[in-house]
Amino acid sequence: MRVLHLIDHMGMGGAQKVVLDFLELHGPAFEARALSLRHSVLPEAEARMRAAGVPFRSAGVRRGNPFSLVGLRGAIRAERADILHTHLEFSGTFGTLAALSLGRDRPLIVNHIHNDPNQRFTLLHRQAGRFSARRVEAHVVATAGIEQAARECFGRIPGRLAVVPYGIDRAWADRARSARDDSLRRGARVVLGAVGRLVSQKAFHLAVQTLPRILALEPTTRLWIIGAGPLREALAREARDHGVADSVEFFGQRSDLAPFYDSMDLFVLPSRYEATSLALLEAMASGVPVVSTRIAGVADVIEDGVNGLLVPPGDAPSLASAIERLIRDESLRARLAESARATMLRNHTREMMIENLESLYRELISARRAAQS
Repeated sequence: MRVLHLIDHMGMGGAQKVVLDFLELHGPAFEARALSLRHSVLPEAEARMRAAGVPFRSAGVRRGNPFSLVGLRGAIRAERADILHTHLEFSGTFGTLAALSLGRDRPLIVNHIHNDPNQRFTLLHRQAGRFSARRVEAHVVATAGIEQAARECFGRIPGRLAVVPYGIDRAWADRARSARDDSLRRGARVVLGAVGRLVSQKAFHLAVQTLPRILALEPTTRLWIIGAGPLREALAREARDHGVADSVEFFGQRSDLAPFYDSMDLFVLPSRYEATSLALLEAMASGVPVVSTRIAGVADVIEDGVNGLLVPPGDAPSLASAIERLIRDESLRARLAESARATMLRNHTREMMIENLESLYRELISARRAAQS
């Protein structure tokens, strides 16, 4: 069975990491291939695909160019896939339209929603989503909260809507618990970690805004911001404006995050919206207590007071209070961290993710064969 994964680009981001896991871990019954709308690929991603023996190419699609759809149609047809699995908004829209235009010979279409569509999708994407929702064979989401959001956004979804939770490599999770590097801490008694793309969705500026209160409690506290993105300078300016620039460190994009997770005391994710943050799952796997926001995609994974703390989105004072609570209560930190790791091992391994996805593929193929017989 040939599966073609179509994604906007293979740059940095959680969706790209999930796709790489799919490409590497598909079982012997599945032949995985990858196609991106535009040629933007990180060297690490290219190396992983090459090592896995996965063919990868770009369709050269340009936004706003209607003729690009013709080229994408040809690229999809040339792959002769049984299943087209699209990822992210543009691939979901253009990939679905291109595949549908192939008529009876088209592949089965699985549209993977990697974010809350009510927050992320433009009006055009919502309209396209409603159109495709009635025509594709399946949608995939990471949590029940995002499933509900998809139904609210797209209306009637006659095809399959499958919940396939994201997963973390168990071997990496075990290694991350013994990767501590005290030299990173530079004498800090408390280290807060924020990991992800530096974009407005992540709301890392709220973590910066908590620092005056946290520093009053523990003056050696440091905030690590790990990731790259367009808001790097804006976050640095926020730190200067709040007089905490000396307590904020930017580490840029990192390929191996294990030493950072194992060397931080608290993980802070103040996102405005998420599907499920892979960084959140990585922190949980590493045994780091979590403070995040009560949003769909996070609240499906974190139960407040059980395996993490949740605060309202956009509320810096509440975020600061939750951080202060954990700094003061060592036993609470330990209990939340242990429960978070247990949650990850129970529900969020890569093997579970691949097994659930391949089960969906088999179900769709069987249904098509039954309909054709």
